[in-house]
Amino acid sequence: MSQTVASRSLLALTREFNRQLSEGEGVDPLAREIEDLELAALAVCADRSDALTALDVAVVIRCHDEAKQYDLKPWDLLPFELMLSMIGATEVSPSRVLLPHLTVGPSALRLWAFEIGWIARRRLDARVLMASLLLNVENTIGYWSQSLALCRALFDSDEEFHRSADEYEPQDMPEQFQSRMEDARESWGEVLYPAILQRRELAVQRRIVRYVLGGLQAAPDDGRKCATCDEGLGGYEARTAFLVSDAMGDEATDSIWHCALCGQYTKETYVDSFFGEDRVSVSAMSAEGGAERSAFLRGCATPGDRRCGCGVHLSVGR
Repeated sequence: MSQTVASRSLLALTREFNRQLSEGEGVDPLAREIEDLELAALAVCADRSDALTALDVAVVIRCHDEAKQYDLKPWDLLPFELMLSMIGATEVSPSRVLLPHLTVGPSALRLWAFEIGWIARRRLDARVLMASLLLNVENTIGYWSQSLALCRALFDSDEEFHRSADEYEPQDMPEQFQSRMEDARESWGEVLYPAILQRRELAVQRRIVRYVLGGLQAAPDDGRKCATCDEGLGGYEARTAFLVSDAMGDEATDSIWHCALCGQYTKETYVDSFFGEDRVSVSAMSAEGGAERSAFLRGCATPGDRRCGCGVHLSVGR
C-alpha cells in the first residue's frame, strides 16, 4: 500500500467511523460495523505505519479524541490505542498495549482482544505476548483455540513456535494444557487458519474495499466497464471474485466482474507499488474462462490477505 493510498484509506475509514459513532450517539455495545471500521483503520496502520505522514498521525489522534466524548467502554477504543502506539503517539509498544486485555475474565472481551491482535499480528512481539496467550490455552474455556492461533501467528514458522511453546511451563492445569496442545497438533490447519479470526479479518477487508478501494479505483459513475461491450459493471462490491497477492514486494489485486449484458467477464489487475507508480491493467475474459477463474479465486477463504499460504495464493504468486 503506497503512502497516498494508506493516507486516503486512513482518512476515509476514520471519518466513517466517527460519522457512524456520532449517528448512534456512541452505541453501547458498539455495532459490528463500527468495530470493523476501527479494525480496518488498524489494519492500515499495521501494514504501513512507516508510510504515514504527520497529517495522518493527526487524523488518528483527532478521531480517537472525538470518540472519547461518548460513553464508551475502555476496550471499545483498544484498536485506536494500538494505532496511537504504532504511529509513535505514545511510548508504550503495541504488544504492551494489548497484553492486559488478553487474559481478562469475560470470554467475549478476550475474543475481541484476539481479533484485534490478529489484525495487528505483524506488528506484535511474541516474546511479550506468548506466556499470556498460552495461559489461556491452559486454564480458560472460551476461545482458547483462538488464543493459540494468535500465538502461532506471531512466529515465522511452526518449528520456531513449537520450540518456544515447549519452554512454557504450565502451573495450574498442566494436564489440560498438554491435552489441548496434542489435540491442536492433530488439527493443525485450524490453528494456522482459525475460522473465527479469519471471518473477522475478511469483514475488515470488505470495509476497506467498500469505503476506500471502491472510491479510489473504480470509475466515478458506475464503476468498472465491461472490456467487451463497455457496459457498466458496478464497483468493487459487484465483483464475482478477487484476490490480493504479493508481487515481488508490491501488492497485486486481481478482480473479476461478470457482464450480464454480453455474458463475458472482465479482469482488472491493480498493482500497488511500494516504489514508483501504481499500475492498473484491464482485459476481457471469455464466459467459460471467467467463470472458471472466479470459482478458483473463491477457493481462498481470505482473499484479501496477500500473505495467505493457501493453494490459491501459492499458485497465483508472482
